[in-house]
Amino acid sequence: MRLLHKIGGHPIIAAVRRMEDLDDALQSKAGNLFFMGGTVKEIVDSVQLTKQAGKGAFVHIDLIRGLSNTDRESVEWIAEFAGADGIVTPKAHLIKEAKRYGLYAILHLFLIDSGALENGLKLARQLEPDGIELMPGVIDKTTRTFASELETTPVIASGLIQSVAEASAAMTAGATSLSVSNKEAQGYKVGFITNNSRENAEEIRSRLTEMGLRLGDELIVSATEAVADYLRDVYGRVAVKAAGSASLNTALADAGHRVLDWTDSDPADVIVVGRDTEFDYCKLDQIVNEFVRGARLISTNPDYSHPGEEGRLVPETGSLLAAVESITGGPIVSIGKPHVWLYEVAMRHYGVAPAECVMIGDNLATDITGAEQTGMKTVWISHSLQHGFDERYVVPTVTVGTLAELYELLSAEAAGQE
Repeated sequence: MRLLHKIGGHPIIAAVRRMEDLDDALQSKAGNLFFMGGTVKEIVDSVQLTKQAGKGAFVHIDLIRGLSNTDRESVEWIAEFAGADGIVTPKAHLIKEAKRYGLYAILHLFLIDSGALENGLKLARQLEPDGIELMPGVIDKTTRTFASELETTPVIASGLIQSVAEASAAMTAGATSLSVSNKEAQGYKVGFITNNSRENAEEIRSRLTEMGLRLGDELIVSATEAVADYLRDVYGRVAVKAAGSASLNTALADAGHRVLDWTDSDPADVIVVGRDTEFDYCKLDQIVNEFVRGARLISTNPDYSHPGEEGRLVPETGSLLAAVESITGGPIVSIGKPHVWLYEVAMRHYGVAPAECVMIGDNLATDITGAEQTGMKTVWISHSLQHGFDERYVVPTVTVGTLAELYELLSAEAAGQE
């Protein structure tokens, strides 16, 4: 198998400099690992774990302690004892030796000036390595030159790639793959945006963990906290009365707003309506009369319901809003999906643009509609459809019946690229 075929479907290569970073690399989306440090024993163990994980293992022969970077026997050891897929080296004779032992041979070039670029091109043409690793990888002009001059040889950009923008620029310049040690860059960044307006992010994280999901520091944007930030950004710090949970009131207070009790005679600047499980006629009366006194009305989310256990429907904020709107006579702004606010919060956190994002959700009216309006690609889990929503007006990028079906599609696509 040519190296281009092996790495072409896995553009991110995890650069492992310390053995304590191995677990993160193995769990990342990277299809291949470049070992850039460690002892000979650590390399043997790490390569074995890498192969068990179904990933490719490549050894920077010059950076391994206890391994000669000049002897041909080192290449033989990597091929027959360590069991790696290939080596990375700047040395011409080791490139030739790697080919003799059936290893992928990647030529490492450190290009600091135009002379180094010219000599590097000349050496690459002479050796015909399986791939070329260019360092530093953020010099797009260099990457573009090698990609155009050596069209059939994979070009791997390596070094100083820290952001999505830098990675995108390197790939646009013609890099086949990127060798990165930045953990976030080694795979897709996963975040959660939710119209849940009763729990804050940490409460949601705890509940998902109890359900068996393994979460690290993934971003969770909840409508509970997002509405507080929205008010502060749009109106400043205001006096608020909230129909909702204790967590909603806490989030509003933490954002610097003055949270008033419903028994307080002071008028509110803003009324926030969330999923209030104690909503009643008295609360409805208070909300609409605060509106008459001049308060603005803001909602956390427009959902009428969400699916509960054993097929139950759980009434949501939108059903409460319907009662309020029937009296106030106009639609109330909801900052939850499909409003762009939650999507923008997440994109700002990760430093990405809509074109770099995919939204996966089961609610066509909120998850998918909002993502399309924002400019994201979408995956709709089609087991759920909001009552009364005309699905003809929204066309998801991909539609599947279950998350398991999505996993099978991605697995089949990855296998087809190998």
